[in-house]
Amino acid sequence: MSYTFNPTTHELIKMPGDNEKPVRKPNATPPGTKTIQRYNKGGEVKDMNKVVAETQKNAEFDKKYPPLVKTKALIDEGLVDQKDLQVTFDPTTQLFTNKERSIAFRDYNSASKFNESIGVVRQPIKPPKPFNQFDKRTYPSNQRSEIGLWDHLVEDAKKNPNDPNSKDTRKMIMRDYNNKTMRKYLSDKELKLIGKHKSQLPKQEIKIPTISIAPIQSLTPTTDPVTEELGRRVRENELANQREKLRLANSGIGIFDNRKKFI
Repeated sequence: MSYTFNPTTHELIKMPGDNEKPVRKPNATPPGTKTIQRYNKGGEVKDMNKVVAETQKNAEFDKKYPPLVKTKALIDEGLVDQKDLQVTFDPTTQLFTNKERSIAFRDYNSASKFNESIGVVRQPIKPPKPFNQFDKRTYPSNQRSEIGLWDHLVEDAKKNPNDPNSKDTRKMIMRDYNNKTMRKYLSDKELKLIGKHKSQLPKQEIKIPTISIAPIQSLTPTTDPVTEELGRRVRENELANQREKLRLANSGIGIFDNRKKFI
């Protein structure tokens, strides 16, 4: 005979043993599950919105009228199994629920406080591991719960920035941002949460370097005084030779020289 705990009435309820049947396919059920409850018309489909509202109502009632025997005492006495009450993130419902989905919370903060009230030690939450094709543990299908919980925390940190859990979430994201290896794995939502998205960073002005160009010097070669003097002398000699030839041509010697050409 098995028992379950009703968090609304704080009573132990006996479960009918006739419905418990051995598991025929162990791989199709969670580890350690040896029997299952079978019903002719199937299990009851719960409206999780109602479960959340009922859980909130019970929490407020217990806060106003504390029960004589706390749930933690029943757990310590072995009358209630802590695992049956502990709430974890359910990626299907996007809520924090227990195994039977009779307790449900929408936010991580309320779920954590409830778990602490029944003696569950709070474990630090880490971002999902980056995908590595050589490590099956990093496959999204094997991190479905972790990915769903982390996305929930990021969204909750955006809505409640002053919450202590939100500050822890931002610290973890900033730690990965400061790690050059992990920075490339951060999503747009995570970058926006810490103000490091490219749309939030100041635009850097592209400065065009100025190039100073020296004035172009004339390509006319500079004259060398020695070369110029030699050139002047050559020109004077040429003029002197031309004058001498002209003088001889007009003198008697020049005529005599011309006559000799015809002899």
